[in-house]
Amino acid sequence: AAAVASWAAPPTLAALGPACRGLGHAAREALGVLSRTFPRHIYVVGGLDDTKSRLASAERFQMGPNGQGEWHLEEERLPEPLSGASAASFPGGASLALCGGKTDAAQMGVPTLRAWDALAAPQSWVALAPLPGRVAHAAATVVGGRLFVCGGFDGMRYL
Repeated sequence: AAAVASWAAPPTLAALGPACRGLGHAAREALGVLSRTFPRHIYVVGGLDDTKSRLASAERFQMGPNGQGEWHLEEERLPEPLSGASAASFPGGASLALCGGKTDAAQMGVPTLRAWDALAAPQSWVALAPLPGRVAHAAATVVGGRLFVCGGFDGMRYL
């Protein structure tokens, strides 16, 4: 059961708990730590639809205490249609930074230097300082209150 749980989503882990006393204790402890450590929201911003058109939508997954939840379409659309953008949440969910991505400036999409803060002002996207270079498909994270954007593609090469 532990091998299955290591690859399982939180609801599966919680469901496997009754099968084994040790696993049940570990599952309760792990789910408790996860729920205190990580925000209970997952954001999906932009992307491509089935016709390969870039999207200006933002969706939020609201996770419940048992690891299950539901998706919500955010009312505020992105400032422009994007695909390959990176997002990172600041501690406590006070801010969600959206960085780079490809725009419709050309047929294949052009990586952008733009960055936005989705939660700084209700129902709006606030422009942040431009990134040092154009990038799409990068990784973004927040460490020590600072936003880091790593790797990705600048339109010519992989970084």
